[in-house]
Amino acid sequence: MKTRHGFVSNSSSTSFIIDKESYSSIKDLTIVMMSQAEYDEKEIRSFIKDFDKIKKSIKSITFKTCNYDTYIVESKHKYYVTTCNNTDWDLPKHSDGGGADEEDSIYKKAMSVDLYYNVNLNKFTSDEKYFESEPDERICTFCNKRIWSYYLNEENKICCPKCHKSGIFPI
Repeated sequence: MKTRHGFVSNSSSTSFIIDKESYSSIKDLTIVMMSQAEYDEKEIRSFIKDFDKIKKSIKSITFKTCNYDTYIVESKHKYYVTTCNNTDWDLPKHSDGGGADEEDSIYKKAMSVDLYYNVNLNKFTSDEKYFESEPDERICTFCNKRIWSYYLNEENKICCPKCHKSGIFPI
């Protein structure tokens, strides 16, 4: 996910709100979005099976979509969603941004949690983060690939977005 410090007008991302009346759970909304993002039945069944095994309440989810990852955060009455706008989402949106200020506010709420349940990895992770200091790329000591971003796992350790192991060191 790209870092955004304010609204970006030439962006492939979009943010919107969905009322909780439309979907009874974050799981139900995720299933609908995964099917619209062209996940196959096997992948969706796997998500359902893995999700149902988790004993703690899940209020935030992320999964891969077209250009950017999708992030969903559940609040008391709404779901805040930030995602790729290259998917033709057929969802009952309460708000589709309503302009630059509102879309930026929705984006910030969707990206406001420390850990998301990562559907693709079946574990909790942070959102994708980018290296800001020199050098701005690293080499993973496990897969030996150059990376420009990372995520944090539940133990707050830096993980490679390619092999998903922790142990990234500067070039």
